[in-house]
Amino acid sequence: MTLQQRTREMALLRSIGTTPSQLRRMILMETSVLSVIATTLAVAPGYLLGKLICSILTDSGVLSPVIVFHQGWVPMLVGAATAVLAAAGATRFAGRKAARTEPVAALADSETNPRWFTRNRLLLALFFLTVGISLSATTVLVMENGPTLASTAGPASVFFSIGIALLAPGICAAVVAVLRLPVRLLTGLPGRLAVRNTATNPVRMASAAAPVIMLIAIATGTLYMQSTEDSVSARSYEEGISADYVLDSDAGGFRPEVAGQVAGLPGVAAASGLITSRGFVEAESGSTDIALRGVDAGGVGRTLALRDVTGSLDALSGDTVALSTERAEKFGVAVGDQLPVRLGDGTQAKPKVVALFAGDPDEEFLLLPAGTLAAHTTEGLTEHVLVRADKDADLGALKTELASFVGQLPGAKVADSSTLSGSSDSIQQILVTANYTVVAMIVGYAAITVINTLVVVTRKRRREIGLSRLTGATRAQVFGMLSVEGALISVVAVVLGTAAAATTIVPYAMVKNDSYLPSGSVGIYLAVVGGSLLLIFGGTLYPSWRGMRTPPVETVAAE
Repeated sequence: MTLQQRTREMALLRSIGTTPSQLRRMILMETSVLSVIATTLAVAPGYLLGKLICSILTDSGVLSPVIVFHQGWVPMLVGAATAVLAAAGATRFAGRKAARTEPVAALADSETNPRWFTRNRLLLALFFLTVGISLSATTVLVMENGPTLASTAGPASVFFSIGIALLAPGICAAVVAVLRLPVRLLTGLPGRLAVRNTATNPVRMASAAAPVIMLIAIATGTLYMQSTEDSVSARSYEEGISADYVLDSDAGGFRPEVAGQVAGLPGVAAASGLITSRGFVEAESGSTDIALRGVDAGGVGRTLALRDVTGSLDALSGDTVALSTERAEKFGVAVGDQLPVRLGDGTQAKPKVVALFAGDPDEEFLLLPAGTLAAHTTEGLTEHVLVRADKDADLGALKTELASFVGQLPGAKVADSSTLSGSSDSIQQILVTANYTVVAMIVGYAAITVINTLVVVTRKRRREIGLSRLTGATRAQVFGMLSVEGALISVVAVVLGTAAAATTIVPYAMVKNDSYLPSGSVGIYLAVVGGSLLLIFGGTLYPSWRGMRTPPVETVAAE
């Protein structure tokens, strides 16, 4: 866009004998100098941002607190080289067109609208749209509910939004043609000016709408994938717990014998300790990361909702393990076989499979004896005690009895089993933090891109705005015109961005939640759209307001 603003400069250089190759070298040199300066200025903020992200990941549990942030020269060099090469690559494409500027363009009083529709652009747009739709279809028809589901659903909105952005000028022209009459009727003179401007130059409108489309598509798709994952995971975890109450401790956990003591209280049908950890199954098919749950054999059958159990959960003691039937088939084991497992502290074990049960793709885990697993966790204690009441027991009286019991334990408390879903799996909470951190970085970068684009587009129109004021348009009318244009850009960006986001959200929700709609608050969507509208109007009206502080005669003369 900055090169488009220098059309007359390029034409003048061509008219005095400058060759296209000389222009390309000039543009490349300018870009290289600016890229090196910009990259140098980014080193210090990059270090601080890296340190901040490291602290966020440490606080959320992604990184161990013993890891110290260190930024070596190799990643700095790679990052700087990538930035400079990216700028040079963009300049190679944009510079070729600028270098072919005809010398006669220097004599033109006004710019000619660039020709946007070409066969190559159409083919490229169809390619990206086809890939996006194919990824959505693959998500629904081929992918199963599991950790790899997002690998096809996530990129679908990215490819689809790129395809839409390539066709944005034509789409913008069609939208303006459809809304021409109602806009003119509702907004008067500013609306007529806005419709005339956008109809005359749809490429300019599209250049402002395209980055907003991608921002809405990527942010909405990613955030709703995460909210759906959170909701399904919490619900699945809650449905897998058949206990009536759970004992928690603010002191880090309970001693192993506490579960047995709780089981002997009046009105208690069964009690089991619960420990959560992560580990790996090292089968012939490869190493697989999986959740580990430590339980007590005497109470696990009553406190966890396990279906279609084969083998014996009562045998879950010592060096034993129970797992889902689906996972057993994947790992190639059956009841009586040994399963190679690497526990959370790196210890290798080969526990004997004593039971199989029907699995849930949203909650895959191995069951190990609590006493065995506790020794390989940081605290070495039982995190929770699950309590199942007798069918004839008074739940209120049982809760009072449990409260009296935990009153003797420091930091212990009684809660409903539904509270476990909020802290069901530490790895899930880690993924939430990591994903939101990545989304924040993507949205922040996209916001910078949107602001830069809108500011450049608006500044490019200073002479046009100055001429409008010289021919009788007031400031209010100019602001009204720009506001209507911003509204048209917003309509295009929100509708197309939402459509692109749907290519990720709908198939993901169908597989994950058996619904066309994602889980999560509508506030997520409203926040993304609201932020995008602020960027559109802020990036358009503020530069225009600053530009109109200069007398229009000076603006036109300067241009």
